[in-house]
Amino acid sequence: MRSCNHKVELNDRLELLYRSSYAGFLIMLAAASGLVFWFDSTSHAYVRLGWWVAILLLMLWRLFYSYTWCVKSKQGELGTSSDLLRFRIGALLTASLWAFYCIYFYSDSDLYQLCISMVIVATLAGGASTVLSGDLLLATLYPQILLVPYSLLLVLSGTSEHQLLGVLGLIFAGIIFFTAHKAARFTLDSIRLRYQHTLLLKNMQSEVESRTDKIIELSQLDSLTKLLNRPAFIEAASKQANKTHS
Repeated sequence: MRSCNHKVELNDRLELLYRSSYAGFLIMLAAASGLVFWFDSTSHAYVRLGWWVAILLLMLWRLFYSYTWCVKSKQGELGTSSDLLRFRIGALLTASLWAFYCIYFYSDSDLYQLCISMVIVATLAGGASTVLSGDLLLATLYPQILLVPYSLLLVLSGTSEHQLLGVLGLIFAGIIFFTAHKAARFTLDSIRLRYQHTLLLKNMQSEVESRTDKIIELSQLDSLTKLLNRPAFIEAASKQANKTHS
């Protein structure tokens, strides 16, 4: 029973993670394209383009596995720990690529570009607290990878404007951590409660059927001999006689 409970709980978590990821992929690709192609910057152009290609390929890879998950789910197959591991790897690689972009291109970015980068990663981190609420590890770790390294770099930059931006990023990372943790715990409790509710209804139905059979048995059988009592015997004999005459 416990093993079955774990499998159903894991499947519900995967259902939430995979089906909530499609919109995130499109937003992620749009944000990456804006950073690479919107600003007129000739420095490290090939690195920027290579980063964008890496984001594109990673999104396609995650989109492919989301599609295969949906197909498998429609066929009635339960998800496995391998499906969860695959989703975690894709999400953490995505966050790491964004952290790499913010850190690598920091020295070539003006204050406006730094602010835009912070707004984008903060938005992605905020959305992740809901989209990734099906997995406590991802919901709490993903936003921190996006925000903390970049914010620390800004704090240690020695420039007051950059430091202020970094402090705001760290504060937001702390808020997101507790918000994501709470949302993930709430989601997990909701999944467990729904499973217990379903199990309770099944047990109630089985109990009602068992009690109904017991009542019928008590009303038709003699408690001592376990043979048909007089009313039940007369009724059965009458039915048999009617069948014989017909």
